[in-house]
Amino acid sequence: MINNNLIIRDMVSSDVDGVFEVEKNCFEHYWSKGEFEKEMKNDVANYLVAEIDKKIVGYVGIWFIAGEGHITNVAVHSDFRGQKIGDELIKHLVKKCKENHIFAMTLEVRVSNV
Repeated sequence: MINNNLIIRDMVSSDVDGVFEVEKNCFEHYWSKGEFEKEMKNDVANYLVAEIDKKIVGYVGIWFIAGEGHITNVAVHSDFRGQKIGDELIKHLVKKCKENHIFAMTLEVRVSNV
């Protein structure tokens, strides 16, 4: 069931705190806030956030390099899982890739990442 208040949009610098909170919630070894701030200045990086009632509940990141997309992160806060938010993030990411003539994407996942 998708939350009717879900908004998927491009990440902006003011979203870093919310994205960092999702990151800490989801991963034992998480990116620092500074790493997300750097990503906002990275010309090859593209990030989308999932927002419900003005709260960041998930995000996805991708780098566009040499005509391909390398997915850097995908995360949905544990309080909001099971609502198809990850699915929506990926659907919007695929759309963004097509708009940018990116037709191949990769995602590396650790064996320990259930």
